[in-house]
Order: sequence, then C-alpha cells, then structure tokens
Amino acid sequence: MNTKIPVFKQITKFLDSNIICNLAQDYEINKYNKGLDFTSHLYTMLFSQIGNIQSLRDITNILQSTKRKSIFLGIQRVMSKSSLSNHNANKDWEIFRDIYVQHYYKYSREIRLPRKKLNNIKKKILLVDSSMITLCAALFKWAPYYQAKGAIKLHTFLNYDTFLPELIVIGSGKEPDNHAAINIAVPYPKNTLIVGDKAYSDTKLLRYWDSFGVTFVVRAKAPKYVRSISVRELELPEGTPDSILIDEVMVFDGQHTPKQYPKEIRRVVVYDSEEDRTFDLWTNNFTWTAEEISDIYAARWDIETFFKAVKQNLNIKSFLGTSPNAVMIQVWTSMIAMLLLAIIKKQSKIGWSFSNLVVLLKMLLLNYEDLSDIINRKTGKDPPGKNTEIWVQSRLSL
Repeated sequence: MNTKIPVFKQITKFLDSNIICNLAQDYEINKYNKGLDFTSHLYTMLFSQIGNIQSLRDITNILQSTKRKSIFLGIQRVMSKSSLSNHNANKDWEIFRDIYVQHYYKYSREIRLPRKKLNNIKKKILLVDSSMITLCAALFKWAPYYQAKGAIKLHTFLNYDTFLPELIVIGSGKEPDNHAAINIAVPYPKNTLIVGDKAYSDTKLLRYWDSFGVTFVVRAKAPKYVRSISVRELELPEGTPDSILIDEVMVFDGQHTPKQYPKEIRRVVVYDSEEDRTFDLWTNNFTWTAEEISDIYAARWDIETFFKAVKQNLNIKSFLGTSPNAVMIQVWTSMIAMLLLAIIKKQSKIGWSFSNLVVLLKMLLLNYEDLSDIINRKTGKDPPGKNTEIWVQSRLSL
C-alpha cells in the first residue's frame, strides 16, 4: 500500500527521470531558469491535463493552495501565473515531443492491446487521419483558417495495437491531409500497413508510400474524379460476404495519374447496408482476401475514437497560451498524459473505460491513496464503469 505519496506522483512515476534529464541537458532547458527546474514545468502541465484544468490562474491557485504538498507531487517550486505563461511561450516545445516519443517506444510493448480482428495481418498497422482544432483568429493570428476562425490540424498516425500515436504532425488548418503525409521528414518504416480515408487517395502519395515498401488501404475518391481501366477481375471465393461487390485489378487512365502511379492497383468495393452506401477501396496488396481488405478499412474508425477520447477527456481545445510554442507544448503534454493513462489502464485488472478512468483519477490527484488499489478495487455491486462520479464522491467523503 503506497499511501504516503499523492496519486498524481504515482501516475508520473512512469516517467523515466534519466530520459527527462538527458533531454533537458540536450536542449539546455534549465538555462536561465532562476531556480525553477524543467521537471516542475512538465509536471505542472501534466497536472493541468489530467486534472482538466483550463486556465493558468486555476492551475497556479490549486497548486499554491496545496503548496506543502507540491514537493510530494514532484513539483519542486510552484510556478506563478506569469512564470507559467512565460515558460509556455519560450521553452522549446520539441522537448515535450521527444519526451513523448522516447517514453512511447519504452512502453510500446507493455501497452499493446490484443487484436480483436486482423490477427492474420503480420504488419504494423498505422491508422492515419487528421483532426481539426478551431481557434479564435483574433487571438491566434498565426493560424488563419476561415474569416474569424483560426485552426490547427493534428495529422496523426495511430498505432492500431497501442491505440496511441507513433507520429503527429501539427500543421495549419488549411493544409490538405495528403500534403502533410507526403511532407513528413522521417522515412516510413517497412513492413507497415497504412490505412486512411479518401483524403489520402492521392496518387503521388500512394506512389511515395509504395516506394518505402509500405502497404496501404485507402478509401478512393469518387469515381467521377479518377479515370481508370479494369485489367482483370479477381474471383470472390466461396463464403465471401454479400457486402463485397467487386474485387478487381486496375490501372489509372487520367492525364496525370498514370505517371503519378504507373503500377497496377487493386480495387475492392464494399456495400455498407447500415449507411446504404458503398466504399471504394484501393490497395497495393494482392494476396489478402477482399473480406480482409474490408476489415482493415473498418479498423480505421479506431482513430476517430482516439480523437474523441482526447478532446473529451483532456485539455486540448482550450489553450493556456496563444503563441505557437504554448499550443505545441499543450498538445504534446496531452499526448504524454494519454500515454501515462494508457499504462495505468493496462495495469488495471478491471475493464475501465478511458473516460471513466480519467474521471476517477482527476478527482483523486491530490489524495494519498494507493494507485494500484484505486484502479483494481470495486465497491458495492456496480462495476467501476457505472456511476463513477457517485462512487468517487462517496470515496472522497470517507
């Protein structure tokens, strides 16, 4: 029983101090800090994320009111509102990104989830999509989008097995998804399957992915925008679901597309009876069954669930600063918080939903209770997935 350390400190114990110290030295982040170390800045931002605290004043007031506890939270010195604002505006945001990336790869095996489907696909599966975050154009003049609105986009490559991003590119709200995907500075890893919607059915991008040995399954643009010629029709084996309408090999026949993607490409057409519409899918894989191609694309909806989980449970829509640096720090801190929560969720023997787990921990961050006991203990007849807030309130009143 670890009841001498606040819950928040038990959550952040999964952060590797050696990684943080080495990065702090590389970035010289503690230079001119006047006694305020980087770890205090990092933990303050994580406290605001997991606690879903949406203003600088509230963050500093809560921590000031618990000043005696702050050292036990890992915060050596409580920051003032102006100091926190200054750090967010000026401290290099890349260090927060690197903290996430290095910890992600440290824990990636530990947080892997069992595949409910696609067990026959022996590849790393990356689900790609973007999510728009709207901003006030008057305050965020560096992120123009439309009239009085500003916006940024989170271009995300989500690992299907960990339910966490392997890569995020934060760009302008006006930047098309396919441009962001092709302008990524790092090479795509081989033996990877990328799954995307029709925003990524750009023939230049598909050839670019293919050049790295990447397999792709993307939803195609509407047929009226793409000219193609069917080369041969593939036989649908017995037992293929009625939802599979077409399985064929084709080549592009437009003015520019044959040069942009000169190879043969496979086309699978799937009918969705619930939505009463068809999905036209393209892939450069010719060995999987049409049903497997359909199942692969259906898995893409997991990334929509991820964006929903982040926006509903963490502080990523209301920003603590208006500079690009402050926004970047907040986005990457939310990803670090997601990683920590994923580790804790995986260690629980009870089937917590992500949102209920966040509600529970948010209300107990300053409590001196054992984290393992909290996430593994049921009370009464109801499992933790039901009436979580009532359960937490009754625990707090003990």
